[in-house]
Amino acid sequence: MGRGQLSRIPYGSQTFEFCQSYTDRVHVFLTEFSLKRFLSRYWFLVGLFLVIGIASIFPELGVKVRREGWILNLVIATILFISGLLLNLKNLAHQALNFRAMSFAFTITFLVGPLLGAGLAKALMEVDGIDLQTQQHFYEAVYLAACQASTLASSIALTRMAKGQSELALLLALFSNVLTVVLTPLALRLGLGVNVEFSVWEMMLRIGLVILMPAILGQCLGLYLKKKDRRIPTFLKPIPQALILVFAFVGFASAVPRFQQVGDLVIRFLVASVGLHLGLSLLAFLGSRLFRLSKGESIAVFYNASQKTVPNGIYIWESYFSSNPLGAVPLVFIQLTQLSLGFIYAPLLEKWVGENNDSNRG
Repeated sequence: MGRGQLSRIPYGSQTFEFCQSYTDRVHVFLTEFSLKRFLSRYWFLVGLFLVIGIASIFPELGVKVRREGWILNLVIATILFISGLLLNLKNLAHQALNFRAMSFAFTITFLVGPLLGAGLAKALMEVDGIDLQTQQHFYEAVYLAACQASTLASSIALTRMAKGQSELALLLALFSNVLTVVLTPLALRLGLGVNVEFSVWEMMLRIGLVILMPAILGQCLGLYLKKKDRRIPTFLKPIPQALILVFAFVGFASAVPRFQQVGDLVIRFLVASVGLHLGLSLLAFLGSRLFRLSKGESIAVFYNASQKTVPNGIYIWESYFSSNPLGAVPLVFIQLTQLSLGFIYAPLLEKWVGENNDSNRG
């Protein structure tokens, strides 16, 4: 249609054509951007909200999965197997001697974490008048969550997602869960006056079977594929991130029956959980730069020191604090906070590492 012809079209017809064109563009935007680009970029957050919804409707399913301990152990073993498959043996040996990064990460986890948790709990429970028993339950619940070791699965998976030092992340997660046998009971004894004991034999057996063996088998398979000049299937890489959602489902489902007892404290628990995570994240990141760790090592320390494991916390709560109806709530809030924010951090940290990736340097 020529310019002269277009000028002779009635105004109403032009408006119709404009509206139709605009509608077509909106349709393209909704189909192309929302469904493809959005889901491909934020699939983890979408999955997180989905598992929260399912856990809210079927909490008994999550509780059953948690009580059937082999299911969660299988999930952890799968994540560690894939992580071992993707690890570089030379980097792993090098990072095993990175005492600077390890000592700093464990200081944040087992010293700064409990102190920050205690400070937040004390400040939040004194905002206005609540009865003394509720104050005690609130303080215990937040402090219990703050004393936990790093996660076994999500810190490793998120470090890899952010192009951080995966080998260091594996070692930090492993040794953090070894040290928790001594340091978590010590923190609880000093902070709450409660004697908590882990079965050292059971813990070591679990670490050997669920963590070390899968990681070693994955590493052996990776070396075999490399020797045969075969590539590791790319579809394996997002599986650890997807499996993390299982822990979110189980953790949220375990706390659903307790949410009705939280009442007006829900905002305080949320503030305490977010505050603890952000505080540890900031200290871990700034400290890792102060100690002149490489960018990749900084990311590994960042994720490890800022994340708290939930299964151990649930076990301690049920075994030693069962009279506290609020015990599981901050654990769940912390888990949801660290998973959602951790996923959001990943592309920002990946961009920070940039093209001159130094994640494998000491």
